[in-house]
Amino acid sequence: MKSENKSSKSGLPVWSIVALSTLLVASLVGSGTWGASASTLAQANGGRATVQDRSGQPDGGTQVFQDVLPGNPFFAFVDTIFKDGIVGGYPCGGPGEPCGPGSLPYYRPGATVTRGQMAKIIGGALDITTNTNVRPLRSISNAPSGLGVWGGNGGVGPARNVTSINAGVYGNAFGSSNSIGVLAVAQNDNAAWFSSNNAASYSIYVPNNGAYIDRGGSGPADALMVAGHVTITGGCTGCTVDQIMLNTGATDLRPGDVVSLGAMAPDGTTVHDNPVAGVTSASEAYSTSVVGVVGTHYVPGDPSAPAGTSKQSGGSDSATVIKPGEYMTVITSGTYKMVKVDAGKTGIHVGDLLTTSTTSGAAMKVTDKVASIGALLGKATGNLESGIGYIPVLITLK
Repeated sequence: MKSENKSSKSGLPVWSIVALSTLLVASLVGSGTWGASASTLAQANGGRATVQDRSGQPDGGTQVFQDVLPGNPFFAFVDTIFKDGIVGGYPCGGPGEPCGPGSLPYYRPGATVTRGQMAKIIGGALDITTNTNVRPLRSISNAPSGLGVWGGNGGVGPARNVTSINAGVYGNAFGSSNSIGVLAVAQNDNAAWFSSNNAASYSIYVPNNGAYIDRGGSGPADALMVAGHVTITGGCTGCTVDQIMLNTGATDLRPGDVVSLGAMAPDGTTVHDNPVAGVTSASEAYSTSVVGVVGTHYVPGDPSAPAGTSKQSGGSDSATVIKPGEYMTVITSGTYKMVKVDAGKTGIHVGDLLTTSTTSGAAMKVTDKVASIGALLGKATGNLESGIGYIPVLITLK
C-alpha cells in the first residue's frame, strides 16, 4: 500500500500544521486564554506580545475585526489573541474589504497560513510581557523529584530528566566558562527573592562549587541581603560581620567612626526580630565598651510595604550621616576599608594594635597593652604618619 504525505495549501505538511497549532494553543493557555486553530489565523503582528488585563470585559470585549462579528463562535478567542498582540490582521481598504466605522482590520478567516506567518504567531505567543496578575507561564511538576522549569544554556549537558533534584526552577550551565544557569536582573528593586517556610529547609543552598553574586553599579547597597540567620560552615573571603545598631548619642555619626555602647535603645526596639544596641561616638581612651566601626546608614523595613520589595525588607542607603535616633550597620569583625584614626605624633603603621581615643570617633595606637585588654579594636592595615585621617583596619574586638 502506497502512503502519501499530504500537505496543506501553505506548503506545510498537515501533521506539522497540527503540531504547530497545538503548540500555539498550549502557549495561549499559558497566558490564561485559548486561540483559534492555525487555519483561521491571519497575519501575525510583529513585535513582542503584551498581555492586557481584560477583567470586566464580557464575552471577549469589543469587536476588533471587521469580518469577525460578535455572533461568531470564535469571536472571544480571536479578540483575545488580537489584544495579546499575537495577530494583527490585514488593513482595510483592499479589494472586497471596505473600511467601515473605525476602519477595523480584516481577519480573513478563510485565508491559509504561510510558514512565516505561523512562525510569527508562535513567537508572539511564546514571548509575552505582562503588567498584570496574568501568568503567561505556569509550570508545576507533581513528581517526587520533578522540575517545574528546566533551563540549559548550550553545549552537550546532562539529561533533562534530572531525578535527584526537586526544584521549581532548575538552571544548568554546561556551556562555555562564562555560562550562567539562572540569571536575575532588576532595574529598581530586588533581582531575586528567596523564601522558605520550612524550618528544615534553606532559602538558598550553595554547594561546595559555590555561587557568584554581583550587585554591579555603585553605591552602598548590598549584592545579597539576608533577613534571617546565616550559617557559614566554610571560609569567607573578603567578608565583614556587621550588626544593625541605633545612634542613641547626641551627635551625628559617619561611616568610619569608632563607636562604643551608649544609652540603651528603647525597650522593644528590634530589627528583623533581633534586639538593637544603642551606640555613641567613642570618646574615651581604652574603652571596654567599644563595639566596632560605623558602616552605612540603615533604614528599617516597613512590614506594610509590598511583599518582595526593598521597602519591606529594609536596607542600607546612600546617606552619609547617621543622626541621633537613626539606624546604621556597625562592623564588628573583618577588614574595613576606611576607619577614623588619630595618629598623634608617633604615627600609626601596619600591624599596630588600635584602641579608642579621646578624639571623638577615632582610634589610636595602643601604647599600654594592659589597659587595652578588653578595649582592643583591631590592627592597622594601613599607615598614617600624623594627625587625624582614615586607614583600613582589621577589626578584631578583644
